[in-house]
Amino acid sequence: MGAKERTATFAAYKDLARRCEQRDPELMRHVSTSDTARDLDRLRQAVGDPQLTYLGISYGTILAATYANLFPDKVRAMVVDGNWDPQAWTNHGSGDDARLTSFIRLRSDWPLSPDRYRGPWNRPTAHPILVIGNAYDPSTPESAARAMARELADARLLTLNGYAHTALLNPSSCIQAHESRYLIDGVLPPPWTTCQEQDAPPFATPRPSGGIATGGGGLAGTTT
Repeated sequence: MGAKERTATFAAYKDLARRCEQRDPELMRHVSTSDTARDLDRLRQAVGDPQLTYLGISYGTILAATYANLFPDKVRAMVVDGNWDPQAWTNHGSGDDARLTSFIRLRSDWPLSPDRYRGPWNRPTAHPILVIGNAYDPSTPESAARAMARELADARLLTLNGYAHTALLNPSSCIQAHESRYLIDGVLPPPWTTCQEQDAPPFATPRPSGGIATGGGGLAGTTT
């Protein structure tokens, strides 16, 4: 995303926030990650699960960390993939707007809920959390995954030596095998485990579209 696209995106979200606040200011007081985490626990209760099994990517990692610290005894298994640094997300617990990355700058234009969660992030959970980070994720860098693993009270970091945003959207059989063992049986990968490759490169090889590129010569695709 270039500067022109970023400016347009920020302007659109500022306008959306302004219109939402004008339309229903009382509702906007309850649009926060902590509110969503409480909704998530209501869903857990509604389906009758004694504890939560959850997989979250990108913003869903902050939702997971918030849930884990509001309801630490309700964590059965939790995978967080494409992580944000919780301290950066909350500007180190400050009441000021966080302004560290493009996404966080965009989020800071949304009206702030008085009930937003600022930490702590290290309340002991009933079971450990699996943290996944792509080594070359342009949106949520591996350093943020390491920070998430440090902040949580009981977490195991699993690294993918791969590209693009999240392992879920850029699959690795190695990552999926570790996730399945953890989500089903509660078995974590060994410490410092790194999966070495994705199942497919992040950028597909262009397919020939005609002419010489197809091996048919300059008259390829013509009729006689």
